[in-house]
Amino acid sequence: MIAAKSPLIVIAGPTASGKSSAGLEVACALKGEIVTLDSVQIYRGLDIGSAKPDATERACAPHHLIDICDPDRAYSAAQYVRDCEAVIHEIFMRERLAILVGGTTLYLTALLHGLADLEPRDSKRREELDLLSDHDIYVKLGAVDPASAERLPEGDRFRTQRALEISLSRGRPMSERREQHRFAELHHAALVLVLCPPREILYARIQKRAVQMVENGLLEEAEELVKRYGENAPALRALGYKESIEVLSGRLARSELVEEIAKHTRQFAKRQMTYWRNEPAKRGWKVASEGGAEAFLPRKKNGRNVGILSAGTSLSLTETPSILSRISAYQHAPPPGIVVCYLQTH
Repeated sequence: MIAAKSPLIVIAGPTASGKSSAGLEVACALKGEIVTLDSVQIYRGLDIGSAKPDATERACAPHHLIDICDPDRAYSAAQYVRDCEAVIHEIFMRERLAILVGGTTLYLTALLHGLADLEPRDSKRREELDLLSDHDIYVKLGAVDPASAERLPEGDRFRTQRALEISLSRGRPMSERREQHRFAELHHAALVLVLCPPREILYARIQKRAVQMVENGLLEEAEELVKRYGENAPALRALGYKESIEVLSGRLARSELVEEIAKHTRQFAKRQMTYWRNEPAKRGWKVASEGGAEAFLPRKKNGRNVGILSAGTSLSLTETPSILSRISAYQHAPPPGIVVCYLQTH
């Protein structure tokens, strides 16, 4: 059942789509507070590679769940849900609007629907698995839990290793527990705004961001983190840091760093797009409207794009009163369940 709480606003979409700036504008316009939905921004010291909001941006609106965890600690979706629920409750008590901003889809699904009860972490088994390569982890997962291996990309070390750890500890595939749970319950009503820039614009932004991160000192930041926490720290598996460690260890030329980051970020963005193409139908979320010509994220139905709110919507949401009006109206009279709006941006 949906708890008797104020609704959530979620600003989502692929990496580099402009979520942070959009979230800040909405927060300032509607007296909201931002809760990060980013699995890297939670870590202290991972500033450049996670594109954390700077001091000026944080001064414009309260930000929560940033810099709450040391890089050598594993941080699970279950922990995120606990921390996020506590923050959301505090925001509601202040009669403010809770705005979740970020692209970590696992966190979002877990928050909206809850998680299946899983075995606690097995420290000894995890240490054994830490010694294996990403490829070996993926191959072993395929042997014991083919459904999870098919669902997870080989490069997603954290989730593939966790799935393997749970499957080995239980003696049965983790996917069985996931299938039984099926995220059937609904814990929050929410309006989800999915930012959808055209693919070529998104990829250009990804390339530009990769260049800027390296120019701003990503490699040096990664080097300091490795000195302090070791290169196997869970946080350092994140995009940008993983490639930087390859350079620091001599396995990758520094001249190749930008392109490797950009390539892997594009691959990550594709996985996020796949989520937003498939998840609303899978979970029974309502898509709010139809129209537009961009087929970047929304699923096609009978050759027609479904779910684009308005073609040509500006990235500056405060210049689009209709969108802010929709959010405000939703806040005061939310329909039950999850409502998804795809926003075509430039």
